Amino acid sequence: MKLKTLIAECTAYDFKVMLEEKKPKSWLKSVSAFANGLGGSLFFGIDNDGVVKGLGDIQNVMTQLDYMEKRGSGLTRICNETKALDGYKDELMPKFKSTPTQFQTIIFASSDTPNVGDNVGDMSETKLTERQQKILNLIKESPTITGKQMSETLSVSQRTVERDLSTLQKIGVLKHEGKDNAGKWIILC
Repeated sequence: MKLKTLIAECTAYDFKVMLEEKKPKSWLKSVSAFANGLGGSLFFGIDNDGVVKGLGDIQNVMTQLDYMEKRGSGLTRICNETKALDGYKDELMPKFKSTPTQFQTIIFASSDTPNVGDNVGDMSETKLTERQQKILNLIKESPTITGKQMSETLSVSQRTVERDLSTLQKIGVLKHEGKDNAGKWIILC
């Protein structure tokens, strides 16, 4: 089954072919990014080409990683913690879906939380990450630099650079003119 026909990997979705037991940071970064951003969905058991690969016994993996106190208690905790947030509304309740090959958790961002770009033009409260600042410096040096070149220079994935570029555009710091493969970057602030 090709998932690409249904959904593509983007800032609202991320695919992970496996739940890496020895490197939980690799997938917890995505969870953290969604929780601190506009929300999103993390699909485990799906490769970057959108092909469903499936997972082994997810409960045993989570138990081995010591991320479960008691089987089944985590979902209740997620729901209770969400309800305790300021500005909670029923439509923000996380959603859980599972099939024989995947388990999906959807975490929604509060509509009361200021979104990136709410203060476009007002840079006084905008805090760029260190990597975003490095991206801007690379663009200052070479306005025609590509995302691939930036990812190689910064030693991060091209997808990570694309997310940062998208964020910088949304908050009004950066603009791209011309074709994707032959355009140039313009720093607005």
